[in-house]
Amino acid sequence: MEELQATQEESSRKGEEFSGILNGVDQFLLKAELSLDTTLVNTNDLFLRKFKYTINEATGMKIEEFVVKKELAKFQKTLNTVMAGKTHQEITYLKNKNEDELKLITSFAPVFINEKFEKILFLAIDISDYNNT
Repeated sequence: MEELQATQEESSRKGEEFSGILNGVDQFLLKAELSLDTTLVNTNDLFLRKFKYTINEATGMKIEEFVVKKELAKFQKTLNTVMAGKTHQEITYLKNKNEDELKLITSFAPVFINEKFEKILFLAIDISDYNNT
């Protein structure tokens, strides 16, 4: 019985630790969860503020709708890599609701649940205001 209680306490502690880590990520990185057809199913507040959408507006949009025209071919290659089960990072140019171009360091990662590819995790940092000096 004590062993079960210790296991439950450890599980609870790890859950709280994981929650704290996710909260830290949400405070620093733009984050979106995409379905396998690249539809946004969830985003954090930083993503919404940066792209100037409400959650109701953003949910259901395709990530491709954020890609600037000159980047579409390259972006399709990125998606092909991710759909093959591989994580991909690069500098990507996306646009917000006002069509303002954003320069982002992005990561697209496949998310596996019970060894099944379930969704795509998008993480990004805006570097639009940084010069290459």
